[in-house]
Amino acid sequence: MQKARGKKQEATREEATRNGRIPQSATCGERSRTIRNPQPVVSEVEPSAFRIPHWVSLLAPHVSNIIAGLLFLLSLALYVRTLAPSVADVFSDTLEFQLVGPTLGIAHETGYPLYTLLSWLFARLLPLGDAATRVNLLSALCAALAVAFVYRAGQLLTGRRLAALCAAVIFALSPVWWSQAVIAEVYALHGLFVALILWLILRWEASRHETRNTDHGLRITHHASRITHHVLRIACCVFGLSLTHHRLTLLLAPALIVFVLWTEPGLLRRPRRWPGLLAALLLPLLLYAYIPLRGRVTTSLDGRYENTWAGFWRWVTASEYGAFLSGNPFAVQRDAAFYFGLFRAQFGWTGLVLGLLGLIVLLRQPKRWALVVLAFVTNLVFALAYRAADVEVFFIPAFLLWSLLIAAGLGGLLDYVSRFTHHASRITHHVLRIACCVLLIALCLLEPLAMASANFPALDRSRDWAVHDYGRDMLAQPLPEGATVVGLLGEMTLVRYFQRVEGLRPDVVTVAADAEEARHAAIAAALAAGKAVYITRPLAGAPELYSLAAVGPLVRVWPKGEAQLPPPQHLSALPFTEAVELAGYSVETRRTHAGPVVRLTLHWRVTAPVGDDLSGLSPSGRSLKVSARLLDGAGEVVVATDDVPVHNTYPTWAWQPGEMVADGYDLPLPPGAGPGPYRLLVILYRAADGSEVGRGELGMVDAVAALGGGTARAQRSC
Repeated sequence: MQKARGKKQEATREEATRNGRIPQSATCGERSRTIRNPQPVVSEVEPSAFRIPHWVSLLAPHVSNIIAGLLFLLSLALYVRTLAPSVADVFSDTLEFQLVGPTLGIAHETGYPLYTLLSWLFARLLPLGDAATRVNLLSALCAALAVAFVYRAGQLLTGRRLAALCAAVIFALSPVWWSQAVIAEVYALHGLFVALILWLILRWEASRHETRNTDHGLRITHHASRITHHVLRIACCVFGLSLTHHRLTLLLAPALIVFVLWTEPGLLRRPRRWPGLLAALLLPLLLYAYIPLRGRVTTSLDGRYENTWAGFWRWVTASEYGAFLSGNPFAVQRDAAFYFGLFRAQFGWTGLVLGLLGLIVLLRQPKRWALVVLAFVTNLVFALAYRAADVEVFFIPAFLLWSLLIAAGLGGLLDYVSRFTHHASRITHHVLRIACCVLLIALCLLEPLAMASANFPALDRSRDWAVHDYGRDMLAQPLPEGATVVGLLGEMTLVRYFQRVEGLRPDVVTVAADAEEARHAAIAAALAAGKAVYITRPLAGAPELYSLAAVGPLVRVWPKGEAQLPPPQHLSALPFTEAVELAGYSVETRRTHAGPVVRLTLHWRVTAPVGDDLSGLSPSGRSLKVSARLLDGAGEVVVATDDVPVHNTYPTWAWQPGEMVADGYDLPLPPGAGPGPYRLLVILYRAADGSEVGRGELGMVDAVAALGGGTARAQRSC
């Protein structure tokens, strides 16, 4: 009787297996439960219709990697689309890194040896754009990789791919992070290290659970223990490598130490494991040897680095930057509203609410809560105490950690959706769950996507060619061999970039001097040596001491009354006042990335002291200004430029009788402007009240040749 019953059960089991109700790999208990509760069989549908395609089963273990890869590619596409095309800033660290990297120089404190070497490799190996573009691409690549690792860390933190995906998207679109992804700066690589370290340490914790054997988790096999230890060693190595880039990674140390010891308390009782971890942590610091090695043949751009032990230690520790913590060198005043607005600008109200919810949800995992919250607090406290002008970039690690809290908060909401729809029927459960998840994700991403669309024009640097064109324009002028250019450090760094990286006019000597006294000293020394001297901007005291003349965007400096100017293209004798007449002018049209620019150089002849009729006013009140204009055929102004003569460096009250003054103005044609011809109009007026003292029409400018790649033609008016 029992044998017949057993045969009947076996036949029933085989039939159920064939109908797809019991997997072939099911355990005995699962098979018996399924047989006791058989599911109805729909005979009209073939069992093969319910089978998962083979390619799907192959991809299933790699879904997280695929999502991370897609995030990387999409983020990289966005950052490359908005990437600065070349040198784009003058007075920032960006220009310094675009010069230091390709030439293996020494960057400002802390030296950034890893970033310098990586930017050198990118400048050498990538066949795209110029060297500055390639260094910009390094930031885009690092930023996109960081977004991918934010996703992977968020997934490990919450167990929810969808929550981690949304958090990574929100972080990728945050304006401060985006702004650092499109220029040559150190913060994208720093953010990558932060995300990578967090992912590795969470992966290490997860591996301790994944590799436990079946002995109820009471012991770990030797092989599994070695794998887990290798992950921790890699995390230590990455942490040490990050210290060769940016020392702010140290702010993660308290949270990491607490998390590691909480996860594996026995590590303190295993001293044999310490040497390997310490070696992995400390060996990358040998990269700092790059600084003294390169210091034997070069120095920093400002010349402050001293290649001695004291100088090296002062450089890598950036001891001078402690002033931003202990004092307030720039007199920066920021209140709580500023910092709250900064966070809201990154994440919107949606991100702020989700992050606060994540603080609560993550309490269910105390160790992970301690890791994220402690790291967030240490970075936040530092950024709040650091009184630098560009303080927003120091919040990037805090922004990244807040994104993980957003993932935790969204994961909590998704858990609630699952519980809410759990009691519905099977089909209804899946439909409700999908509908709720789609609605929730749409609500979470709606505000960040709208903010990203609004921020796009400001964050898009792809058309920022002005600095590039300005640098090339300076060295394109007919400067005498061995001429000296004196300017601010940023301006001279721009000139040096084109000299050292692109090989333009290496004979020109650059003198970087931010202090006015230093610029005066450099000018006097170069003139005494018989050099042709040029300056880049107004200099107090120079009009009284020297004669100044415009040469393109530069200003030639002559001893007072000794200026020797080249003859103008067109001679004239147009009196504007009793003291000033226009002796001639020259016109050329330059092609820039922004469009054609008509450059007008006026040659003024001074016949008497200027402004004697206003002797009761101060020198600035007696000064005259020039308005240079292009008029269309109807007499409407197409473009106008108003300024104090000679690029605002040589006011008319300093002009001497008998002197000739070359005065330059750039008139950029607006987009969509026709080829002309245009009429040139020059007006001289008092700076004090705007009253006109004289005007003259010079001729017609034909820009057709410029639009076709030639030079504009100027015709004398009748």
